[in-house]
Amino acid sequence: MIPDRSENRFDTNLAEHGSSGFPRILHQVLRGHELRVLRFAFFGVLSGLLYASAVWVGVTKLGAMPLIMNVVGYLLVLPLNFLLNRNYTFGGSENIWRDAKRFMTVHILNISATSAVYVVADMVHAPLLVGVVGALVIVPITQYLALDRWVFRGTRVRTHTPE
Repeated sequence: MIPDRSENRFDTNLAEHGSSGFPRILHQVLRGHELRVLRFAFFGVLSGLLYASAVWVGVTKLGAMPLIMNVVGYLLVLPLNFLLNRNYTFGGSENIWRDAKRFMTVHILNISATSAVYVVADMVHAPLLVGVVGALVIVPITQYLALDRWVFRGTRVRTHTPE
């Protein structure tokens, strides 16, 4: 019988494609985090769609400034994003207020970064889509690392229900 090597697909691909550069870094970051990254990605896509919809409607239908709608859209999505990531992706500490304060700190930095994207896009007269896509690229990467390494550090989501 041929042994099942499907769970070692990451290691096999790394061996086939070399162990240097971006694939190696990606492998090291993702190792043991595959399910967490998938949950984070799913909730991120959901949050991103809600965010992009709020920005798009605010700018195109209500005539609001993109920079203002960036902040409004971001703030609309924050509570849902916090609850989903705290409860299903990373887990939380016993102190929800500590988690919330750290989460808000990360997101204040993210709002600043996405606002900078909109300012630069406006300076070069780029279309609204450039700002939205820029925000949707910057935020997930920085957010995952900050949530995993600082906000919810040392906490993990339960994989089974205690009996």
